[in-house]
Amino acid sequence: KFKEAIPNLLLALKIDPNYKEAHNCLAISYKKLGKFEEAITHYKKANTSESRAQILQCLYVLKKTNEYSKYLSKLCQDDPKNIKAASISAFVSNQLNLKNIYPFCKNPFDFVFSKNIKSSFIPFEKFIKSLIIQCNNLTIVWEPRTTKFGYQSIGNLFRLQSPIILNLKKIILEAINEYRIAYKTKPDGFISQWPNKFYLFGCYNKLLKKGYQKSHIHPGGWLSGCFYLKMPKILKKDEAAINFSLHGYDYPIVNSDIPSYQYSPVEGDLILFPSSLFHKTLPFSSNDERHVVAFDIIPE
Repeated sequence: KFKEAIPNLLLALKIDPNYKEAHNCLAISYKKLGKFEEAITHYKKANTSESRAQILQCLYVLKKTNEYSKYLSKLCQDDPKNIKAASISAFVSNQLNLKNIYPFCKNPFDFVFSKNIKSSFIPFEKFIKSLIIQCNNLTIVWEPRTTKFGYQSIGNLFRLQSPIILNLKKIILEAINEYRIAYKTKPDGFISQWPNKFYLFGCYNKLLKKGYQKSHIHPGGWLSGCFYLKMPKILKKDEAAINFSLHGYDYPIVNSDIPSYQYSPVEGDLILFPSSLFHKTLPFSSNDERHVVAFDIIPE
């Protein structure tokens, strides 16, 4: 109830003009109501990583290209590791034919990496069966956030200390190290400013018939990934594939020629990609299930 929220939030700010959460909620309300100028005013006062990225989006929607470019230049200096700002900058550079100056990850498609690690688990079928049983014993919820016609576990899967989870974690971390080595010469901050300390956060995702994931990014992550445990046996073209794109959320489209990349995974595949890259999965008509462990490395 964004319209009804505004007078209450303004009252809160009369009591405490520096209450950042009220500024943030007020900015969200104004943005939802299409009042982007007012939203920018309060996003600036909230001054969070999220609000700074939202200012970029508002300036883009308002077609204030010069102000957008100036603000992006400022973020390059003041907030160069903002995942959501990186996603907006890559998208707007495509839409307005601008040079992408944001240093985190200028062309995220350059950093999509896939590898089949089935041979790391012997026998693979036994390992996956045990892992799926263990994951189904977790607390899982129906259609959380971006998941449709499917379940997702709650909490960090990698906090479990079972031998199966620890083995999976070890192999994923080895693949991440291989990833870093493969891209070590790239100048993007995504590689050159790789966090010295991070932890692995993962969840289990099970999609049923017609299941899919809506387009999203992982703003709290750095590197994201998926490990495919089980795929539906009978698939039509592109069903259950993962699709990467510069476009997501409610970013307005002015140029329909938006780069994308699609990958049809098989069991045992591991895919790694920047957390700033939008991705979604396509629905499938098979009665089989699609089981995945999705994860991020989170800077400490």
